[in-house]
Amino acid sequence: MWYTYTTMKKDIINTDIFKLNEATSIAVHAATYMALNMDRFVGATEISESLKASRDHVEKVMQRMAKAGFITAKRGPKGGFKLKKNPDEITLLEPFEVFEGEVTKDIHCPLGQSFCGGKLCVIGKLFSKLQHEAVQFLSKITLADVVNGNF
Repeated sequence: MWYTYTTMKKDIINTDIFKLNEATSIAVHAATYMALNMDRFVGATEISESLKASRDHVEKVMQRMAKAGFITAKRGPKGGFKLKKNPDEITLLEPFEVFEGEVTKDIHCPLGQSFCGGKLCVIGKLFSKLQHEAVQFLSKITLADVVNGNF
């Protein structure tokens, strides 16, 4: 088993600050699993077993990734899913954005500008900076880096 979930809840992966949709987590981990198996198509059942995730949910995630052009899907007994590009050409941001959408770099005050006037918004500035740094980090780390333990 190459990975097991330790903080999985039904719909969201939680840390103290960040929340991550379960489909996004499955997409990133499935992409990493496919990067480990570039020589063949990998089935949804195999991926779901390795992630200890619902096969139906993995199948839906994989279909969405295929529709987005991120992976190739092949039907039949020798079918499954495969990355369209080499792992060293795919950043962690790519599968993330398939499910979360394009990540914006600016976050505005969650209380609205009427609270702080937008000039001294500590929360907006803090989370905007954190999000910018997260996007920079995710856009520099490739699936090859993950597979090789280089991050």
